[in-house]
Amino acid sequence: MVETDENTREFIINQYEKAIDNRKGEIKNIGKDELIEQVYLKLRQQETSWDDVYRMAEEHEQRYEIVLEEVKYFVDKLDDNDFVKSKESEKVNSDLREGKKRALMMQIKAQPGKENLIFTDEPISNTEREILTQEIFEETQKMAYIISKQHSWSGRISLELSRTKERFKLTEVYAGNDQGFKYQHFGQSKSKTKGLVNIQSHTESFYQYKFIADDKEYILLSDEKLEPMRCTIHGTKVSVADYKSVGENRKLPVDQEIIFAHSSEPAIKPLNQTVLDEYREQIDHEFLAKHLFGRFRHPEWYEKMVLGIIFVKNDNGYPSHLMQMAPAGTGKSAELESMTQALDEGKPPFTGTSSTIKGLVPSFKESPPDEGFLMRCDRIAAVDEKFNLLSNTTQSSNSRMVDAFRPMLDLLEHSSREFSSGNGSITGKTGATMFAMGNPCYGINSIYEALENNKMTKHT
Repeated sequence: MVETDENTREFIINQYEKAIDNRKGEIKNIGKDELIEQVYLKLRQQETSWDDVYRMAEEHEQRYEIVLEEVKYFVDKLDDNDFVKSKESEKVNSDLREGKKRALMMQIKAQPGKENLIFTDEPISNTEREILTQEIFEETQKMAYIISKQHSWSGRISLELSRTKERFKLTEVYAGNDQGFKYQHFGQSKSKTKGLVNIQSHTESFYQYKFIADDKEYILLSDEKLEPMRCTIHGTKVSVADYKSVGENRKLPVDQEIIFAHSSEPAIKPLNQTVLDEYREQIDHEFLAKHLFGRFRHPEWYEKMVLGIIFVKNDNGYPSHLMQMAPAGTGKSAELESMTQALDEGKPPFTGTSSTIKGLVPSFKESPPDEGFLMRCDRIAAVDEKFNLLSNTTQSSNSRMVDAFRPMLDLLEHSSREFSSGNGSITGKTGATMFAMGNPCYGINSIYEALENNKMTKHT
């Protein structure tokens, strides 16, 4: 039989035996052993094709009233070129169907390399992925790490954690004390292989990113280079169990969740003019202002200015941000809270009451680095008590007041930038529009006065 092995023949025979046993009553005109013998001989013939196997299963279903869906599914999937894709050197609860599993194994085993990254659209659980990896190794001595389209996350790649690919051990095989094999898969504890001899390892290289989705931070590993952006990631999620070092240089906290990227697509999809015109007919200023400001309404000119800043972004070559000063009790904080809720930001406004500029910009104290509030925001970066940051920052760092805001300049340009320190480097960019509010304080009664007295510059 073409392109098969004893394990595959055994799978088909087992499916026949299950189908006969599950049938109510005995099969007419033929015994179980005789039918199994016919199938076995058919599978051993060199001229038998997969189409012949499919037709045989269909014929036996009709003639003997047995169910052979797994056999037909298995054969059908063998011709599906999108079932797996190989690239050499929400929780999924459902079990993998036997026919699907055998077809998947056959296609993986046919890959040319001894170590392969396997991408499949099938939503395979982590347990099934690990079982497949082990069975493939024991049958063929090939290493395969399967990245399944388990789940989809809509969020934002906020940071590039490595400029180049770093190598990760995905699977390690050990010689067991009982003459069998012991496996350690990515993310698992090392304790069960302690003292055993490592005989083979599967290592692959990935780019690393910080990915934020549903107010949760993930480490995203991708074999292809991605840009910081809002997007939908499809892939496989793995939790690091009880050890920290999973790559060459990256230290991860315990219980860090990792996403292996299967594929991605931009979250923002372009609309043609016809669709845009339909939206314009349904939406007017009153509709937008009511949803953005809620009960805290403002003069129409002010509402239009804020709406314009939100919609324009950096269409004119430079991002639009707003910094506003007004007396206490005029509703600045309420406006920021209303806008963050309306735009589904998911993060409360950053307050400068007891903070410094360092909370807004990247920090390298932890691993992975903290990108800071501005890059962490998605649509709107709401900063309250902005001018308190002047005093707090200058007091904590002995810097001049005019220089206090300079660390934010690269971030506010919405351009991809590299940030470095003695603890490493990261690449990212701000995607949100900053709305900053503050009271007159520390000798500043207006933004114009701050500019005149050289406490701020026009570039701040």
